[in-house]
Amino acid sequence: MARRGGERFEKRRLEAARRERQAAKRDRKAGPEDGGDTVDGVVLSEAEAMERFAALSAQRASGEVDEETYEAEGRELFAVLGLDWPTD
Repeated sequence: MARRGGERFEKRRLEAARRERQAAKRDRKAGPEDGGDTVDGVVLSEAEAMERFAALSAQRASGEVDEETYEAEGRELFAVLGLDWPTD
């Protein structure tokens, strides 16, 4: 009979862990209440963040944006995308 109690305990522990993973996944997908992360106070979706990063990269390539600005804004956009900024 003691064995059955252990099985129940293990089952409850596994179910609790599964619920925690599901909640974390739900939170990651939901982001802030209004549907995206913010950059400079503006709410951005993942697609908008990617578009902004593409534009920022083009500006850097054409010389419109200096390296410091590119890195600062790029880090913010990567954070919205849930990515780490690459290091050399």
